[in-house]
Amino acid sequence: MKIFITGAMSSQSQFNRPKFNYIAALLHEHTVLNPAILPDGLAHHEYMQICKVMLEIADAIYILDGWRQSDGSREEVLLAIARNKRIYLEGDLI
Repeated sequence: MKIFITGAMSSQSQFNRPKFNYIAALLHEHTVLNPAILPDGLAHHEYMQICKVMLEIADAIYILDGWRQSDGSREEVLLAIARNKRIYLEGDLI
């Protein structure tokens, strides 16, 4: 299964990369689409363009605690719902 991880990033220390990468490692049995691996230096809308494509090809979305703090994460969750993706909350599958 291909799983896209979403959660607050830009408002977090180190863009929350340690947590995203930790969750990606725990989900190693799946193909993980992890936005934390994207390079620094892009504009927020450019990150969102890439993340929307990642989410489109995913079978499921994995939602980290605190996701409601992020405009981008809220948008990704709504897109996942609209596309009938499987939805997992932090703690599921692990």
